[in-house]
Amino acid sequence: MNDWAQLILGIGFGTIVSSLLTSYFQKKKFLFETKLIKYSNLIQAYQNVVANPNEIERQNFVSNQKQVELIGTNEIIKLSQEFYNRNDEVSNKVTRDQLVKAMRKDLNRYC
Repeated sequence: MNDWAQLILGIGFGTIVSSLLTSYFQKKKFLFETKLIKYSNLIQAYQNVVANPNEIERQNFVSNQKQVELIGTNEIIKLSQEFYNRNDEVSNKVTRDQLVKAMRKDLNRYC
């Protein structure tokens, strides 16, 4: 094979690898940003329910919880359901802390 053919093959291969890597990292970035927004919205919705426990805030929390169920890990889904079902402040704080820890663990997979 002559030098020109090797050069063209090298450039073609490099372009393909570059394209694949770019796509992979863009997907990771998109997943990280999406999860970060959804997780933050869930925590904010919980804070709103605690500060103002009315039906609208509870519905907002449930809506955010359902969105997290689409993208969260099984651990996060389980903890968010426990978080919603608990009524006492001490249990909620422990569950909230566990939930935040699980969210951080999930988000760290994309860094």
